[in-house]
Amino acid sequence: WIARASDECVWRARERAATCARREVIEAPRRGIVRATMSKLGAAHDAVLAKFRERQLKASQIQLDAEKEREARLAKHKASKPLPPKPPRKRKAASVSETLSSEPSTSATSATPSLASAWQASPTEDRRPLGLRQKLVVDYLRGQAHAQTPARILAATTCDVERDELLVRVLTANEKVGWDAEGRLFYRAEIDVKSKAALLERIRRAEPPVSAGDVADAYPGVAGDLDELCAEGLVLRLACADPEVGADVLFPVDLRLRGAAVDADVVALWHAVEIPEADDLVAEQLLKIGLVPAPRAAVARREKRERVKKPRKASKLRSVTNVHLMHLLEGEAPTTIE
Repeated sequence: WIARASDECVWRARERAATCARREVIEAPRRGIVRATMSKLGAAHDAVLAKFRERQLKASQIQLDAEKEREARLAKHKASKPLPPKPPRKRKAASVSETLSSEPSTSATSATPSLASAWQASPTEDRRPLGLRQKLVVDYLRGQAHAQTPARILAATTCDVERDELLVRVLTANEKVGWDAEGRLFYRAEIDVKSKAALLERIRRAEPPVSAGDVADAYPGVAGDLDELCAEGLVLRLACADPEVGADVLFPVDLRLRGAAVDADVVALWHAVEIPEADDLVAEQLLKIGLVPAPRAAVARREKRERVKKPRKASKLRSVTNVHLMHLLEGEAPTTIE
């Protein structure tokens, strides 16, 4: 029995050794292939990582160069932009009344110096919105025909354009506000005309014609002067169908044609010609004589209609109670209030 057991152990040991040898023979090539594949993958991974790092360095360099170029452009623009003349500083409240009495202006008498003196007496920061302060100053300058000093603007609008640095910065960037050499502010209109004669001359020399909206803010009273020019027959004001214009167009009248006599035969022939009412018939007649018909795009002026007020509806009164909240008083809630 012992000899048989020993032989069996020897046989099993031999079998295990043979199995390990066969497995080693089979697995050796596979292990070599795996090692080669892993080495290739490692090399490819290193190449991809190196390429990624190179691209990241290039991108960071490009971003740095763009930032430097932008800073250089901003510095160049800031250096080339002329700074506005600094307005003279006047700290005393008495100078406001002296300036008001020395300079001519139509709206200075209507301004209340008490507001300015009260504001100067309490040097607190103006807490009104910046847009409101800018609008007050621009609207005041639009209504004045001449440049205004900071003291006069302070008296009329209670906006100090000397000490309010933020307001001065916004007004400097505004296209409608200008500064002269003496530190006064003026309104910069779209068309720089200051009188009726200059307006007529500009309309005559304009090419293409001037729009009524462009001269609406030229100077105070321009609307009345424009109506007078139209009434005198020097300017024609015609409606424009182009939505981009959005206003009437002003045409000068040729003075050479004024007083020209027309032959009676020409007048009779003009009235004798019958023009069809339908647009298609007019186009047909124009094509017969060799003219290209143009579409009728005249602006139709609508008459103002009286607005009818609708009767107000009677409001329904409803009783409001706390009946639906009675469950809050159940349980430990008190039933009486002492």
